[in-house]
Amino acid sequence: MNLLANEQTILTSNENSVTLTNLRLNISTKEWKNTIFLEDISSIEVKSKSNFIFIILGILALLFAVGSTINATTENNSANWLAYPISLLMFLLYFFTKENIISITPNGGKAIHISIRKIKNEQTEHFIEKIQVAKVERLKEIYKL
Repeated sequence: MNLLANEQTILTSNENSVTLTNLRLNISTKEWKNTIFLEDISSIEVKSKSNFIFIILGILALLFAVGSTINATTENNSANWLAYPISLLMFLLYFFTKENIISITPNGGKAIHISIRKIKNEQTEHFIEKIQVAKVERLKEIYKL
């Protein structure tokens, strides 16, 4: 990332995928790059994200298993029991694909998500605090406060 005039780096991630400066927040991955000027950030939140489809498929498989077991004949019972492990697998996939993210929303823009799977809570709080302090300093600079 090339710095602008009067721009100073405040914080960078280990892989240099996230860079916070006194003017902007730069996020770059293999797929895309995005820059948000600090004064344009409207909200920052930490949340969990997972594939909800796994819960739906798990419930459907469990309902099929229970319904098939109730109505099963002794001749064709083996296929009915296959739905139980499938439903368990779907529930486990839901919980194992869950990841924590930082969601940064610019004014009038689409939220940007940063995966924080390998980052401790203290580091996440420190990062968010640094963004907030940098934004306040930037707004003071813009409005000459």
